[in-house]
Amino acid sequence: MNNKRTIKSRKEEKNGDFNLAWQFTSPAEGGYNPHDPVLPSNFGITTQTFLAAQKDGLISSSIASVKDIMEEQAQTIAENMYWDKIDGDELPQNLSVALFDIAYNSGVKKAVEMLQEVLGVTVDGIIGPITLEAIYNYSGDLVGDLIDARDAFYQSLADTNPMDLWIWWIWGQA
Repeated sequence: MNNKRTIKSRKEEKNGDFNLAWQFTSPAEGGYNPHDPVLPSNFGITTQTFLAAQKDGLISSSIASVKDIMEEQAQTIAENMYWDKIDGDELPQNLSVALFDIAYNSGVKKAVEMLQEVLGVTVDGIIGPITLEAIYNYSGDLVGDLIDARDAFYQSLADTNPMDLWIWWIWGQA
């Protein structure tokens, strides 16, 4: 059964809610993972993102490593470094959740580029007025089409490196 809805206009959809997006994405992220394929991570926050968040003052410099962050700190990082950068508050709720999930796993730029490819607009990795207009004028199942693009991307990663097939399988479950 397909329960995805077509996005028609701002009036038909509530604007995005970070807490709902976090509730959707965070359970799959788990706690500390020293074997993450990129770098050790905790709640889906990689060491590289952790260090950038400290540099930006999002979390205390007294926290020794990504291993030591708590979920509340991961949530602060996620909201500031992912949600805000996809303009989640300006998007319809169902799209904001899907795009946040992709951004959290693949990076903001890649997530927005996927969205722009689906929309058929210039791919620049930035959600601007043209992308927003295309979102609200999209006549198909935008969330479903975006998920299909995400799955194709993950499959391409697995095709390039078969050892990463387990990552595609895990990400494809979202």
